[in-house]
Amino acid sequence: NGKYRMKITFVYPDFSNLGVQYLMGVCLREGHDTNLVHYPAEDIFINRKSDDLRYRALAERILATNPDLVGFSCVTDNYLYQLDCAKALKALATDVPVIFGGIHVTAVPEIVLKESVVDAIGIGEAEVSFTEFLKACDNDGKFIWPDRPIDGMVFKKGDQLIGEFREGALP
Repeated sequence: NGKYRMKITFVYPDFSNLGVQYLMGVCLREGHDTNLVHYPAEDIFINRKSDDLRYRALAERILATNPDLVGFSCVTDNYLYQLDCAKALKALATDVPVIFGGIHVTAVPEIVLKESVVDAIGIGEAEVSFTEFLKACDNDGKFIWPDRPIDGMVFKKGDQLIGEFREGALP
């Protein structure tokens, strides 16, 4: 495998997320391109949901970044927003790999991976496992699903699940 510069778009609603920012930094350090698509979904301080959340337009914003893969980080409060966003994305581009991570995914990985629009999940701290996963996805400059398990990642390849539902390696 060569050194492929993958284009990764991260998606996160509402407030800044240090975990997403840290993961973006790790990916940049490894030579990948990163983008962040941020959207307002809910103001938790006044308990008000966005009245005009348009998932198709959001999916179009994500696709405009021309991603090789899209990462959604989730806490329990934003999981359904992120899932609806992924559904809109897959309705427009079924071939774009969708990866979910974050504390919600780590808590209930089997439930998240049952969703048809979720192709892969990251469990636990992802700065090691995600970069290893990206290396394994490089096939001479083209994204492929790896044949081997990557600690901290579980993904669908055809009708197979590759990986284990346990917390990944910590740095």
